[in-house]
Amino acid sequence: MRSCAEPWGLSASAAHAGPLVLDHGGRFLEYQSLLERDWMLLLDFDREVEWICEQPLRLRYSKDEKRASHVPDLLVWRAGTPELCDVKERRAS
Repeated sequence: MRSCAEPWGLSASAAHAGPLVLDHGGRFLEYQSLLERDWMLLLDFDREVEWICEQPLRLRYSKDEKRASHVPDLLVWRAGTPELCDVKERRAS
């Protein structure tokens, strides 16, 4: 699966969790930050997006011979292709 593009020019906000109702299926999605909420709103306007699921799975792997895991922020079906997305602040170079 390929990852989503970075949210263009969006700045990170303090962590806030809450519900959001989107047009996609008319159901509640839970967000963990205001940046994540904003990304969900942008996806809601993308006509190629068919379905959005928040925190869809836990990836388990080994790193430096230690067990580790990661939960992606979103699973997005866009034009029949699944995309795992992590919504993070763009770091200054």
